[in-house]
Amino acid sequence: MGATAIQYRGYINRADFKKKVTVEEWTRLAPYFCACQELQKNVAVRINGLYTIKPSAVKKEIDRNFSIGQQALFRYQRSNYDLTKPFSFGRIEAYTPSSQALCQKIPVQLLQQLPIMTSEKHLLQICRNYIKQRYGSGKELSGVANSGYFEFLRVLLYRLSNNLFHFEQVNDLLDNITKFGYRSSLKALLSLDVLSIKMAAENILPILVWRQDEELIDLIYRTQARSDTSAAWYKIFSCLAGSSPNVWKSGSGVHIFFPVQTYHRGMALDNAPQGLGNENKIPDAVIFISDLIVKYKMNARTAEDAAILLHLALKYTVIEVSILKTLLPPLPPDILDRAYKSIYEKSVLQIQGKMDLSVRLDLGFRKNLHFIMLQAILRNDAEAFQTLLPHSNLNGRAYDGVGESVWDDFNGGGFIWDRLWMVDFNVVVTMALQEIRDDSSAISTGQENFDSSCLFRIAYQLQNTHLREFLLIHCRTYNSKESVITLLTSALWVMVARYDERGALYQGIECSLCKSFTPGKPPTDETTWKDRTEWCEWLIKNGADVSSRIPLDIRERLDISSDLVLHSLIGKRGWWDTAHLILRLKVDVNALDSNEKTPLDILVNIRSTECCADRRKFLEHLLQLGGRITIKSGWGLVNLDAGFEKALRESNIDFLVETWTRRWVRIPPPVVVTGMVIENDDVDPICLELVSWIKSPPKETDREKRIEAFIALLKSSGLRSSTLSVVSDGHNDLRQKIMSLDLAGGQLKQLKRPWGRLQTLNTLQLLVIVAEPELLRAAFSFGGPEALIQLQQEQPPSRLSPLHYMVGKGDFECLRVLLENGANPRVLWSRHSPLLFDRGQDRNNGLELVYEYTLLHHAIQRGDMNTARCLIEYGAFVPSRNESKGYIDGKSCTAEEWLEWKRKISPTFSISVVQLAVKFGRLDFLALLLHVDIDSRDEARAAAIEYKRSTILDWIDHHWMRKPRPDPPQMLDRTEPEQRLILPIENDLVNPDLFNIPGIL
Repeated sequence: MGATAIQYRGYINRADFKKKVTVEEWTRLAPYFCACQELQKNVAVRINGLYTIKPSAVKKEIDRNFSIGQQALFRYQRSNYDLTKPFSFGRIEAYTPSSQALCQKIPVQLLQQLPIMTSEKHLLQICRNYIKQRYGSGKELSGVANSGYFEFLRVLLYRLSNNLFHFEQVNDLLDNITKFGYRSSLKALLSLDVLSIKMAAENILPILVWRQDEELIDLIYRTQARSDTSAAWYKIFSCLAGSSPNVWKSGSGVHIFFPVQTYHRGMALDNAPQGLGNENKIPDAVIFISDLIVKYKMNARTAEDAAILLHLALKYTVIEVSILKTLLPPLPPDILDRAYKSIYEKSVLQIQGKMDLSVRLDLGFRKNLHFIMLQAILRNDAEAFQTLLPHSNLNGRAYDGVGESVWDDFNGGGFIWDRLWMVDFNVVVTMALQEIRDDSSAISTGQENFDSSCLFRIAYQLQNTHLREFLLIHCRTYNSKESVITLLTSALWVMVARYDERGALYQGIECSLCKSFTPGKPPTDETTWKDRTEWCEWLIKNGADVSSRIPLDIRERLDISSDLVLHSLIGKRGWWDTAHLILRLKVDVNALDSNEKTPLDILVNIRSTECCADRRKFLEHLLQLGGRITIKSGWGLVNLDAGFEKALRESNIDFLVETWTRRWVRIPPPVVVTGMVIENDDVDPICLELVSWIKSPPKETDREKRIEAFIALLKSSGLRSSTLSVVSDGHNDLRQKIMSLDLAGGQLKQLKRPWGRLQTLNTLQLLVIVAEPELLRAAFSFGGPEALIQLQQEQPPSRLSPLHYMVGKGDFECLRVLLENGANPRVLWSRHSPLLFDRGQDRNNGLELVYEYTLLHHAIQRGDMNTARCLIEYGAFVPSRNESKGYIDGKSCTAEEWLEWKRKISPTFSISVVQLAVKFGRLDFLALLLHVDIDSRDEARAAAIEYKRSTILDWIDHHWMRKPRPDPPQMLDRTEPEQRLILPIENDLVNPDLFNIPGIL
């Protein structure tokens, strides 16, 4: 009031007062609006967080500013916006009203095209033929589709084609089928030329090989095998020899029978099935597989298949060398050797088998030749050395003027080392280190690198100081100063260790070198300990770092008591001179080791009466350098008795130990309330009711009354922002056990940690633990905004959200309630879960969890079609397409090249849901994803090539490639009841005499 026109115009023109959306802002909003409209969702617009434009007005403005053609272009562009979240820019915020669920129903017509549904007519025909055969032509055939036998075939085909079974289940099923006379129906089923049958045949084939069922194997090979897929079939035949029934029967829940990961881990034929074998100790399965390979002439077409074929010939010689040469592919020996080592972790020459070393050399294999020659030299194997010599870099060299004839009269006396020149041994060692790719910047004990400290250990066992000096010169010549120090320090750790010839000192390639050497004897007497002391002093004088800490894995492997060398030496016989040498190097005499002890702590706690004079000298040396004892503040005090100095002057070590007294101050453990701790004074009755429900679930007769009472309580009190701190009963039991023990000091400090593991849960998290759909619906209906706030609240990485818990539990109804009320289906899966969420934890199942592992990944991995379908309907499936896909450095490329490039630049590159379905052979999941988004077919085809899924690759090429983009599927009328696909996995089956197999259904 009283303002002039200019003043009023300036007031209403302020940025926070404008109510008109500009054309530029409508242009940015249009793609988001069209994407929501395609899912039949309305869009509202909020300006400056104050003024709201209704959905009807937004639609009117979009239609006024953009033509139908422009809107169609926006829809075709398929915006990558997350439609479950508001779209904000500048002063504009576009969102969908929370009362509407973001859901796109999958049409029943589309679901009917899944492979399991297209196979029904063939299953019906098998049922009709069986009924006619058993009951004659007069039997009524109209009810075949509703029979238990037909339902069983649907479940069996679905499980077999999607890898959803255990070995023991199918093995028992095959026994029952033969027992009750259903074998003809199984043969008819495996003879069908249907995609689901092809996948089922590939999955069941390893079990048939293990059972040695040649009839069914021959049927599958004749009807299902193709010339271009023989390599994949060959791999299945051969991989079975490296598996064990104990592996197949292990695990719980849905078990992937033959995952891709085991192809590189379980290939050792030593793991033969128990109970199989003959007088030559060759497993029957290996002989059976070898006969099949020869019978069907399964040529190895890839390097991996050739490696498996080589292993059959090397390990058991069940395939003759002449036949082996005809089955091997025309690849260079180094490529075959590389593939062999990637699977069996050793080269062809290194593997211990029945094929002579000379035969392997004649086949052209040379990998790790000088490394094996070094083994032969150090273990004095003259026969192997003479076999390798003509093919090594020592070929043609003269020895003492008589040429190679110096080895002809070698009868095993002495060592090969004595007949080699220094320069020749240098050549062998240098070539051996080069072959195993020694990293000069660090000493590794992994599978690919070589720990040269094992040579110092072998030189010590040989008591060959000449070899020791040569190794030092060799290391200083070919390595940097830091690498030499690291090498000598590693060798010192080995000398300090308490080991014998049976100990596993090394891991990786050098382990075979150490274990293959036999002349050395374990140090058991004082003389041997003294010899080792001299070697340790030599290592220290030449640069070994005595102050560096020993890593935990090396300490466990070498059985070292402490992570510091000085602490490890105290108390050992004959080590006092070495310990004094370390003290003269000005090391920290009060350094705490991994046990939080100083050298003085360890020394005065030695109860033995041996070597009292040596202990006294070392104790005096420690005290002169300022050695101290530890004082554990807060947990206990350790003091010296008044007679300690007197005992020290009298050199009475035994009395010195007795005067070392302790006065422990006991600290009571922290008080932890078990069960429920209310953070606020105002107790939320909703939380109390839910906790009571969890502790004592209602009976079925009282369930309805209790639900009504809870809804009435929710209406009266509402949903508040309350939390409870709870601790599991298991941790409470642990606390009680710890309190009953008489512990003090460090033990009590270590065991007190689990007491405080409290978990804070809000009301919605308690509701999902109860897992009652009616209670969840009531919470969202009468809980007000607080229910949505708790649903959309981001959880820390150590916890699961309510949506995670429902997906992990497999509760379909509660999951749908959460999604209908705005839960984000694209949230990533977590590795961890709270204490009360044990049933929702991910079992991993061989899949590496990376940063883009979503709920849809988890559902596909578990084989839960209902959960996957529900997540897809609410927008969980986002095709992994972006601007960089298809282009590398601005140049176009194929999908296979792009995937390979992406993995090279990003080691943690996650696998998409399409690739996961292909990797696990989940045919129906892949078909569902491709029906929803046909543009993912290139990605699926590239994954099929990468994971060697030849049947899936052929199916994609035949049914999906080179086809125009289909029209968007016609949506179901929402006024009608939802038409839900009943998958065979949900049906109850009959005929218990035949199908009495635990867990098959």
